[in-house]
Amino acid sequence: VAKELEYIGEKITKSGGGVLCIADTNFGMYSSDMAVSQKLAELKEEINWPQAILLTTGKEKIDKVFETIEPLKDILVPSMAAQSMDLDTLNAIDRTNLAEKTYKKYADDAASRDLALFAELILSMPKETLETYWTGVKKLISMGVNKMVTYTLQLNYGTVYRVSSYLKEHEYVGKYRMIPNAYGMYDGDRVFDAEMVAVANKYMSFAEYLEARKLAFYVELVYNSDCFSEILKFWRECGFNTDNYLEAIRTGFNSAPENIQKIIDSFVKDTELELFDTEEELLAYFSNPE
Repeated sequence: VAKELEYIGEKITKSGGGVLCIADTNFGMYSSDMAVSQKLAELKEEINWPQAILLTTGKEKIDKVFETIEPLKDILVPSMAAQSMDLDTLNAIDRTNLAEKTYKKYADDAASRDLALFAELILSMPKETLETYWTGVKKLISMGVNKMVTYTLQLNYGTVYRVSSYLKEHEYVGKYRMIPNAYGMYDGDRVFDAEMVAVANKYMSFAEYLEARKLAFYVELVYNSDCFSEILKFWRECGFNTDNYLEAIRTGFNSAPENIQKIIDSFVKDTELELFDTEEELLAYFSNPE
């Protein structure tokens, strides 16, 4: 592995690439991971690569995980892939998250080592409502998550989300959209890669889906972005918590200045216009040079 990393680093620095993705969803739990981490830290020092690392850390042996990734703390954001924080939803998808006390310890350990903590949720999961989703966002942030990202559920082949009986049970509505950056000209043909996503079900209407996407947009703008960190710090020093901050943003956008409202309206419009009823409609639309 060390030799492969050296080889990749030598090749990639010549082409200007800087990000390494490690496809291990439990990195840091095993002793061999420490050697990989130390090697990457050496390469960063010697050839300035990798400049950033994308990976998902293990959810057990937390002390070992953070000891393993500490040499990479300047180029790594440890991830907590929660999917949902709602118990009914987790039961419906046969998933168990870390206990809240363990999550809090995970976040506290990250903060003590000066590591930013990254968490992910998935929108349109079974039994997830607009409000349980928003409660989950606030819960994770209150535990110390520094960046919160929400993905839209993909209805992929090979998963239960393409089984007709399952879709019917939960009344899923699927739409097609372009996969970001997955398009190009090949042998003179325009080629596009599409994905089917869930935009409504029996627990969340399409209008609520759009509202949830707006909420995720607010979090990206006013929480994930460092440009408002001083305001948030001042907010907390005044005795308010992050829940208050996010709720203030959520309600405040309804009376925001017109230029701000236009940005939100544009985002919602784009969120609607990216969706097509069939893959053929999507391909026909983007194949038009105009």
